Amino acid sequence: MTETLERPFTAEERSLLGRAAGFPPSWFAGVASGVSLGIVIALLLLLALSFLENGAEVAPRGALAGGAMAAVLYWGRRQLQDRHAWAAERVRRAGALASGVARITRYQVRDAIAIEESEDEGIGYFLELADGRVLYVGGPYLYDVAEGRQFPATEFEISQVAANGDFLGLTPRGAYLAPTSTRPPFTAEEYEAGLVPEDRAVVDRAFEDLRGVAV
Repeated sequence: MTETLERPFTAEERSLLGRAAGFPPSWFAGVASGVSLGIVIALLLLLALSFLENGAEVAPRGALAGGAMAAVLYWGRRQLQDRHAWAAERVRRAGALASGVARITRYQVRDAIAIEESEDEGIGYFLELADGRVLYVGGPYLYDVAEGRQFPATEFEISQVAANGDFLGLTPRGAYLAPTSTRPPFTAEEYEAGLVPEDRAVVDRAFEDLRGVAV
């Protein structure tokens, strides 16, 4: 059984949404990448200009100027992109906070299959719900509740911003439910083939068919 309801944000959720989207991008961001690119461009220009008749005279100055210009252009472009993304995130968070309403979806779980961690993707689970559907949850946010043997749980809820669906958190509500099996991490081939579900997606496969196999 799945139940959905709406309620005002909790103080913790308001605090989460009220935080700025990190610090504004530093003016030093991208310097290392820009310098590296500038060096590569300078070396290529140095090689190319050396074939000119007066290459020995113009190559060093031309390579230095070209490399410096490439580094500055790259750095400036990255700054614009990063600051635009940062500003957009601040606006999005402010809008979500102003909406004031969270959507809560409660799930009841019958069984769970654990999925071993793959690189930095976090742990994951296939959950057989009481209504027969299969839900996939996965990500670093599960570490604490999994290590504390709070999750998987017979009941849990997922909270989102009602206005835009932004994820706010997962809260175990029932008893700990130990996974009945563990499958290997998702492989690179599975990622490339689009067989890895997104977090909190309903999986269109029979639960028993997911033990140790691709989605």
